[in-house]
Amino acid sequence: MTMRFLSLTSFVCLASLASAQDTSIRVTYTTRAARAAVVLEDLGRLANIKLLTTPETEREILIVSVKDQPFAEVMSRIATVTSCEWKQEGASYRLIPNRKQRTLEERAEIAKRLAHISKGIKDLESAANMRRTALEKSAAELKKAHENLGTKSVSVPPTPESAVPFATNLNARIGMTSQLALVALLKEIDPSVLAQMGLEDREVFSTAPTRMQHGLGGDATEIVNTFVQEHNEQLASLPNQLEPDTTGMDPKEIEALRAMQRQRTAKVSDVSKAIVVARYRGFSENAAFSLNLRLYDSKGTTVYTSSAIIRGAVPGGQVGSASPDSEKQSEAKSTPIEYSDDSKALMAANKGLDGTYKYAFSPELRRKLFLPKKYDPLSFTTTDEILAFAKSKGKPLVADIPDDYGGFSDDEPTNVEAVNLRVEHADGIAAIPDDSFTVIKPATPTLSREVRADRFALSALMHAVEEKGVPSLDDYSTFAVASPNPWRNFTTAFITSLIPGGLMQGFSQSPNWNMLRFYGHLSSEARSHLTGGSKLPFSQLSSAQRSELDQMTFGSFSQLAIDDPQRQVADSVPDWGNGSTAVNDYRNEPTEVAPTGLPAAGYLELAVRKESFASPQEINGGSRAMGVLGPEEMATLKASRDSREGQESPALFPSMNNLKIGENLVLNFTFHIAPQVVIKQRLNDHHFPNNPTIVSETNLPADFQKQIADRLEIIKKYGNSPKGPPPHRRRKNSPLTTGHGTGVTGQVRKPSLFSVVPKMGRGRGGGIRRHLNRRQSDVRHRSGSRVVSRRPARRFAILQPAAFRSESSFTLARDGIGGRGTESEIGCGEAA
Repeated sequence: MTMRFLSLTSFVCLASLASAQDTSIRVTYTTRAARAAVVLEDLGRLANIKLLTTPETEREILIVSVKDQPFAEVMSRIATVTSCEWKQEGASYRLIPNRKQRTLEERAEIAKRLAHISKGIKDLESAANMRRTALEKSAAELKKAHENLGTKSVSVPPTPESAVPFATNLNARIGMTSQLALVALLKEIDPSVLAQMGLEDREVFSTAPTRMQHGLGGDATEIVNTFVQEHNEQLASLPNQLEPDTTGMDPKEIEALRAMQRQRTAKVSDVSKAIVVARYRGFSENAAFSLNLRLYDSKGTTVYTSSAIIRGAVPGGQVGSASPDSEKQSEAKSTPIEYSDDSKALMAANKGLDGTYKYAFSPELRRKLFLPKKYDPLSFTTTDEILAFAKSKGKPLVADIPDDYGGFSDDEPTNVEAVNLRVEHADGIAAIPDDSFTVIKPATPTLSREVRADRFALSALMHAVEEKGVPSLDDYSTFAVASPNPWRNFTTAFITSLIPGGLMQGFSQSPNWNMLRFYGHLSSEARSHLTGGSKLPFSQLSSAQRSELDQMTFGSFSQLAIDDPQRQVADSVPDWGNGSTAVNDYRNEPTEVAPTGLPAAGYLELAVRKESFASPQEINGGSRAMGVLGPEEMATLKASRDSREGQESPALFPSMNNLKIGENLVLNFTFHIAPQVVIKQRLNDHHFPNNPTIVSETNLPADFQKQIADRLEIIKKYGNSPKGPPPHRRRKNSPLTTGHGTGVTGQVRKPSLFSVVPKMGRGRGGGIRRHLNRRQSDVRHRSGSRVVSRRPARRFAILQPAAFRSESSFTLARDGIGGRGTESEIGCGEAA
């Protein structure tokens, strides 16, 4: 249907052009990848017809190579690859989006993702069933080993063979059971909701949904009850005492190993609520669909967690795979690609990368890379490959190339057959059937437009690098407002890697893209008030600011922190993990602590401090990943040099000379979401003075040396871990809950802890709108001999700031909180 519509659109476009001015003129034109506005201006000049774009369509990146072709037919193919149509405006023509065609493409992409997700769920189930079969075969051996152990404390020999009946089977059994339960719960979820998720979206499904959650299906309660029963039965079959081998371990390692074993073998009880969290992890073709099952007790403590990963369900990237026969054919025949001098230099620079993280670019190549609005990043190796592919077909070319096509990191040339495989299997790009032209467009055009980088904003950022050496926070935030996250496509990821320090701005500081955008939307007056110590209420945020905060809170990269006075240390402590505090209860889940969305009485505050930083000076205009080194980074380098690894491989941590010294304004933002629950974000604002000092690492300024020494002491005390000391442990055998029994029950001593939730849709933006009816049917389920009611729906009480209500549905245990589960691709789960 889509292809028929494309053909019809092209025909209408062609007829429209031909009926107006003299479009019978034939044109000869070849361009490397360039913005649509540039290409259309060139082509219009050849035909003496003015061709225009809109702000939306001028961002498309085109490669055109035609010889003596009718002008109207070239224009028709341009409309096809960009999913657009031509609109006549007097004597001019404007390329505008074809909304009907783009809607069809969006639906097709969702359908394709839906198919991949469904297949991924089946693969998870198949893997778990295969493991079950294997475990059943070894059950006799495991039973015999347990009978021989009796109740004695036995040390398992540290050989893989002898460890199999104990640790491996324990992990495999728990993982198998939890993965089967997770698969069963996934079948209770509307898969279209998952298919419509974007790369930065996060959705939560629950047995008792809040307004920010989706409801799990009617059988979810029984599935969870069955899992809990099977899990506990498996644990009961283990020996009373099963000690791992601790030979050669120090006391800390022994305690850590025993704690892990206790955590793995803890009984699950008093389950009051289950949620499944779905989100994408990673970017582009390396992304995977992450699923996390969490079970809460009546106080909100996480008593069990399990995770699984679905690969191949990414909205974009490779959607097909080459057949073995095609791969063999590609290997057997290799048609070389004629690369330009600039492309050869780029590949040589990539090939020459070493431990110094330095690109040996020629001054001319560097100049072009730093002007992406004039020399498009796709105009190097990517253009050569597409032109070679079209030449092999013997037809004129019109192509729209996505930013995530790749090729920038290649250090070896590819061949025409390899490009042909990418086209055939819709790996980033796809060919449109056409008898007269080679027509190429993005395999996922909707996603391609979403992640396309703004070339003007990118050029402005790179200009700031040339002018200042290191961009300021204003430079970064301005770029962030105009462009998607650079790590979502290869193009901007490569270009921004040329910035000193890249976008990391230090070893531990990869700024949240939504936070950069949030800052970019702040007025100078708001920034001044925050810097002066004033608080900014959420109720005063603009719609753009709320949208970014909403994504930080509920999106894929949501990371809540707990404001616990017992855990707080000075702001100078390294903030690895973005300020997250390890807790194991409902406060880690944003849709629980903010069950109705962003609280109106929430607020933002800002703490500012100054520190020094150093930037190693480059030779030949290259760039380093370690281009911005603050006190944390310098202290980490020193600690690494003093470590065993540093002593064994000193070349990995070289001493640095010719360091340019500047000042960094550290901005620590705290968004108060609920009582003791915050989001912490850090941004850096680097500046060099007019006459910066150039020093070596051995003669840094005294204040900089003191900052480094202070950080080094903190690193020695806390290590490279999230801010603050480790959480205190709960006392052995101390009760965590007031509930009784196991399974999803309503057996809590305070019946007023839960209340009915109004069933209404979600209002937050981001990604494609989700459509799911969360209304829970008044159904009663049986779990054994106990009847469990699914209505009324229960939720954790809404936390209203202080506005915030101090009362919570869950009363956390006074004796601390337990451990955390882990994630694995095989869906291994743990009791918390």
